[in-house]
Amino acid sequence: MSVYTISHCVTNAEYKDCMTLMSLFISRIDLKIAIDSDGVAEEIYKKIDSDYKFDFTSLMNIIINCKKYEIINCNSTNKEDIFFEICKNTVGEHNIVIHSKQDYSDLEFINHNKIKYKGVDIFVYTINEILYNLSSIPMSVTNIGNVTSSVISESGVINHVKL
Repeated sequence: MSVYTISHCVTNAEYKDCMTLMSLFISRIDLKIAIDSDGVAEEIYKKIDSDYKFDFTSLMNIIINCKKYEIINCNSTNKEDIFFEICKNTVGEHNIVIHSKQDYSDLEFINHNKIKYKGVDIFVYTINEILYNLSSIPMSVTNIGNVTSSVISESGVINHVKL
């Protein structure tokens, strides 16, 4: 099982790329998202300023409702660093997905995809890099059953409405 921290800045990527990424976390049994136990990351996700905020938060709600996440204790409410704190405290590999490495030029990159954050090696992937990497790994699909004639609301509740 691979656990990734998804930074809120991924919503700055192209719509197709962001939605593809989120769909992979829903459909693949071998992927989970890391979120903090205090709910700071979820609050940031809900407040993103993006043209496709509704779609992103809807897919995030599906991830949460399908239990495709790991809760990470990080005891940090610093909104600037919360995603790196979550990643640092994740057991196993420390993987974070961001929009662009240019957004984090102040970080000290050890190599193309690795930084040292508070003494921990963190693998940093842009959304394009992670989509490429995940497409080269054989897929394991999670069947969430049949969903027909439905619209998913912002609250994550499925309403029976024709599409």
